[in-house]
Amino acid sequence: MKNKKRNIIISIVVIVIIIFEVFIRLSLDRTVRYYLFKKGYYRTSFQCKIIKSDFYNDDIERYYTIDPSIGPDLIAVKKNGLGLWYIDIDKTGGA
Repeated sequence: MKNKKRNIIISIVVIVIIIFEVFIRLSLDRTVRYYLFKKGYYRTSFQCKIIKSDFYNDDIERYYTIDPSIGPDLIAVKKNGLGLWYIDIDKTGGA
């Protein structure tokens, strides 16, 4: 009985984490803000202004953060086959 309850709780936690990750990855704005939040910019990640770059590539979009206290100036974002957005670490960096 105790193992069954533990398994149910673990299953619910895993499902909530998966739903949270998909919810974050559906919007480009939320993906960039969550990336900045994980980097340690807790308050400024929600207050900064994010602007789309003029650079065009088929699979990568680039965005700039206006706040100078936030880490990388340029954030490269890529969309996968399922329509979810991901940060491209290799192409992210200072402008």
